Amino acid sequence: MREDKKVLGTSKENALLQTSNSFYKSFAVECSKNQVSIDMFLFSSQYQDVASLSNLPRYTGGQTWFYPGWNAGRPEDAIKFASELSDHLSSEIGLEAVLRVRATTGLRMNAFYGNFFNRS
Repeated sequence: MREDKKVLGTSKENALLQTSNSFYKSFAVECSKNQVSIDMFLFSSQYQDVASLSNLPRYTGGQTWFYPGWNAGRPEDAIKFASELSDHLSSEIGLEAVLRVRATTGLRMNAFYGNFFNRS
């Protein structure tokens, strides 16, 4: 199912974005508990289970960069990667941040957006 290109553009397409197993999420939760953030640069000319792999950065506050059809011999691919890696390595980051969101009685938060792990 995960590699089936026939489901693209159909109502079953969302299944392609679901994780195939829980290992990566469980591992990411353990990393998060130990203040480990994961950033991934994925290069591939073949199928990769990006939906499962991207759980690592998603739950640890990291990011995923995906380069489908990567070819190091193609100058535009090499330049794009070098630029994005340089930007990432020179960016300012904050680690071990804690955000406490409170609401008055009767109000409840029902959605959170971004890459993080909600511990409560």
